[in-house]
Amino acid sequence: MTADKYPKKSSPPETKPQKPLTWRGWLFRGVGMVVGVFTLVAIVLLWLITSAPAFYTKRLTNPNFSEPDPADDLEAKVLDFRNRARKPGAWQGTFTESSLNRWFGHDLIQKHGNPVPTGTASPRVAFEEGRFKIGITIKKLGLASVFWLDSRVEKSTAANSFAIRIDHLKLGQLSIPLSFFEQTISSALREQRISTQWLDDQNGRVLLVNLPAQLAIGDNTFSIIEAVEFADGSAQVTVTTFPRQQY
Repeated sequence: MTADKYPKKSSPPETKPQKPLTWRGWLFRGVGMVVGVFTLVAIVLLWLITSAPAFYTKRLTNPNFSEPDPADDLEAKVLDFRNRARKPGAWQGTFTESSLNRWFGHDLIQKHGNPVPTGTASPRVAFEEGRFKIGITIKKLGLASVFWLDSRVEKSTAANSFAIRIDHLKLGQLSIPLSFFEQTISSALREQRISTQWLDDQNGRVLLVNLPAQLAIGDNTFSIIEAVEFADGSAQVTVTTFPRQQY
């Protein structure tokens, strides 16, 4: 016999039909999916919370802020401005963010015993055109995150009254509703004898900060803060001082 010219194709092996999942199978599969989703969410939240903003990292790692600089001493600048503003007239004082960050990084620790709240460390500020940013490290449960805000200061019509508009309030890169911290912010300012009030306007929520209408700097004078203006790297304070009997 001769072999077939065209050999027959072998038939595919028979497959057994799969058994439908039991309730236990569906349960295990569902639990696995839930665990996977929660794990992914936890990883994303952890990344958001522990990711520091660029402005804070840049100023935290600047080695100059851990060393004193007599030419850029914040306490000396404040004292000089206060002494000048005691006298009647218009006065301006310019304060650099480097002097404030150097005070946080050196003087606050070496001269004042680092009196920041427990579980926090390394406050830093950034001054930009028309706005300022403040950040501080928070350490909880073995994690370190940066709590920070991005704000603008607007002059109110009342004497020595300012509106602070907080555009961003975040823990790392995770946005936090401002309402969670309104009472905390107000309480902290009240401890410094600063009156506050939260208001709503067409642009959102505003913190109204009220200093004494006749701010006493000198013995026989009082001062009105005319403006607080922010530029890249510096803040300028403008004050007018009056004799008490002439106002």
